[in-house]
Amino acid sequence: MTDPQPASPPQQASFLRVVGAVLSAFIGIRKKQAADQDHIVVKPAHIVAAGVICGLLFIATLVTVVRLIIAR
Repeated sequence: MTDPQPASPPQQASFLRVVGAVLSAFIGIRKKQAADQDHIVVKPAHIVAAGVICGLLFIATLVTVVRLIIAR
């Protein structure tokens, strides 16, 4: 009989990977397969920070586009 290999401990997610997950959630394109393959540990603080940063960038982009359109 072969001994089953012990499961490796989950890896810590990098901040860039968390940002990618948050951005895909913002626009709703995250595939279930990608979510199932994520066997990583994500710190809630990383998700909150990435969400706040992405939200602020989104708002800044909207404000900039509106100002550019109105200025014409």
